[in-house]
Amino acid sequence: MHPATTFIGIDLGTSGCRACLIDADNRLLKEVRASFPEPLTKGAAVEQDANIWWQLVTKLLQELCQHPAASSLAAISVDGTSSSVLLTDEKYRPLSPALMYNDSRATAEASLIQSVAPAAAAAVHGASSSLSKLLWLIKHYPEAKKMLHQADFISGRLSGHYLSDYNNCLKAGFDPLSKSWPAWLQHFKIPENMLPEVVAPGTVTGQLTAANQKLLGLDHKVSIVSGTTDSIAGFLATGAAEVGDAVTSLGSTLVIKILSDQPINSAEEGIYSHRINAAWLAGGASNAGCTVLRQLFDDAELQKLSESLSFNKPTGLQYYPLPKTGERFPESDPDKQACLSPRPDDDRVFLQAILEALTAIEKQAYKILEKKGTPTIHRLFTIGGGSKNKKWMQYRAKQLDSEVIIPEHTEACYGTALLAKQGFLKQLTQNK
Repeated sequence: MHPATTFIGIDLGTSGCRACLIDADNRLLKEVRASFPEPLTKGAAVEQDANIWWQLVTKLLQELCQHPAASSLAAISVDGTSSSVLLTDEKYRPLSPALMYNDSRATAEASLIQSVAPAAAAAVHGASSSLSKLLWLIKHYPEAKKMLHQADFISGRLSGHYLSDYNNCLKAGFDPLSKSWPAWLQHFKIPENMLPEVVAPGTVTGQLTAANQKLLGLDHKVSIVSGTTDSIAGFLATGAAEVGDAVTSLGSTLVIKILSDQPINSAEEGIYSHRINAAWLAGGASNAGCTVLRQLFDDAELQKLSESLSFNKPTGLQYYPLPKTGERFPESDPDKQACLSPRPDDDRVFLQAILEALTAIEKQAYKILEKKGTPTIHRLFTIGGGSKNKKWMQYRAKQLDSEVIIPEHTEACYGTALLAKQGFLKQLTQNK
């Protein structure tokens, strides 16, 4: 590989899109970002027009390709929010809106799945799983032919080849152990060929189409590499790579993952495992997280209150900070109620109590994972907006009895760029 070779990673997140260009030595050359309009929200329904994603992605790619190093661009990979699903016609044109990762309207479908899916298929449980959404969409769009996740849709638009990956398809029922769609899915009578072909993350699936090459001002072939979910891309960005390495994402939700030498799955606790190279990424995502802080404080208030925090004296308040009813992990309980009372007069104490509660949820999650068979934490990386709060990080380190590492790179798009590089190099080796 020529040292000037470069790679692009695209991250379709909860509120917008980010993309970055890295070189062969993993140095970040340029990063660009743009916000999505707010999804349409009505009760448990949260949806978005998939065409919006494509418009933003092309805009950001055009910006990145103005960088001189893009003249040696070798590969592009895309990650997307886990369990954001849409249906299309046979030519992959959207027929339905995309039901976003936090859409939870498919409660009847979730009940049906619970009665059919085996215990090992922990990731398909709950109204927000890809499978629950797919069954709901089939009822409402019977003419549809294909199911796509967010990352599948964008990767497909780039290359003209619409495939998916182990990680995005886990919550749709794909079995990463057997690397196949399981027989029990036949119970749901999903239309033939609606489920995508699935490959390992980091697999070259095609080339940038001629039309897209022209759109981006490129005059050479560029590989498109299968991606992953946004939280796994964030994990990869940190440099965590050894069994026992754990990453907590303190973003809009609290996402907890640890590299394990064996898969851990438990629907009861909302634990599932993604296949990642030769290991397994076990964990789950709580509905608790920094969304609650955004509901209660603006940025200036958070900054000011965080600077004056002191965790020397525990508040004793037993909060459970959920933005709305329902919890996924470390316990799967759709009826779990938020608790943010009594509210103290001092906002500083109020913030401290919320951060104590989020830390307690994180601690409980890692304890349950270890009890189920994961290794103890070897290194604890932390990503997400919450990692900027230094006093909270010190408190977490003490509570979790582990050094908290704030990695140099935390953006999911950087992790996806690394995946693009991995896939490109793998194909180079295979072709020799």
